[in-house]
Amino acid sequence: MIYCRNCGKQLSDDNGGRPNFCTVCGAPVNPLPVPAPARSDSDLGLISMILSIVSFFVPLVGIPLAVAALILAVKDKSKNFGKFTKYGKAGLICSLVSLGLQGIQIAFNVGRMLLTFLLLLGAASM
Repeated sequence: MIYCRNCGKQLSDDNGGRPNFCTVCGAPVNPLPVPAPARSDSDLGLISMILSIVSFFVPLVGIPLAVAALILAVKDKSKNFGKFTKYGKAGLICSLVSLGLQGIQIAFNVGRMLLTFLLLLGAASM
């Protein structure tokens, strides 16, 4: 005889085979093993990491490259069952750091230009 692992009730073999579910609580009696989905390091994560590193060193196209790396890192996560691969995680982190540093650089340059403009405006009015 077979007993339910969940409620302990004895299950009958009336239909000639093992029952799949307990007739009392409905718990699976003989669940089939479900294989875990295989994760692989996809090319998207690697490309994301490379683009984000290049975005540090190429000032004119650094922001679009960092945004592209960010998008690829998110796509890498969606392709791998909601988990980042090691390259995808590295690409995400590097692209966020690159965007942050470039934002600071842009703010510094805009502030410097405004200060220069105000100084020139003040000198012209004298």
